Amino acid sequence: MKITKATVENGKMKTMNQKDLDSSCWSVQFWGLEACENCEFRNTAECGGQIGNAKLIRERKMEVKTKEI
Repeated sequence: MKITKATVENGKMKTMNQKDLDSSCWSVQFWGLEACENCEFRNTAECGGQIGNAKLIRERKMEVKTKEI
């Protein structure tokens, strides 16, 4: 299954396969590090970017698997 997300704010639309997601922060997995910039959970205990794929993306050990459409 593919997940597509669009945003009007920055005019971007991306898609990715559901199989590429894990339970860590989906915003980071989908949008990359820019997702953290205005995140209400940034630097809190609720931040989901401290584990899994999101952590690897934040540490630049993994690239975002979305594709712009």
